[in-house]
Amino acid sequence: SIDDGYIYKTAPLTMWGLTAPTYKLQNPKDAELVKLNSTTGELSFTDEGRTWKPQTNYDIVIVVEASSRWGAISGYEGNNTFTFTLMKDAK
Repeated sequence: SIDDGYIYKTAPLTMWGLTAPTYKLQNPKDAELVKLNSTTGELSFTDEGRTWKPQTNYDIVIVVEASSRWGAISGYEGNNTFTFTLMKDAK
């Protein structure tokens, strides 16, 4: 309850019995080019990724992993990835 401070001491997802999604690279080899925080989804370049010059556009696919204790998540299946494209000749 609000009176005992529980609501202020609990993360919003936990309060509703949920867990936050996690993130991973679909192709583990992409970790040579980028770092992905599995908790926040924050993406950043590695030292190699900062200097790499792709010869063609290069896609890095990030997978969002989530589940529900109540069953399937509506619209989740097949919609849990997003693509980050490294453009050739980008400056």
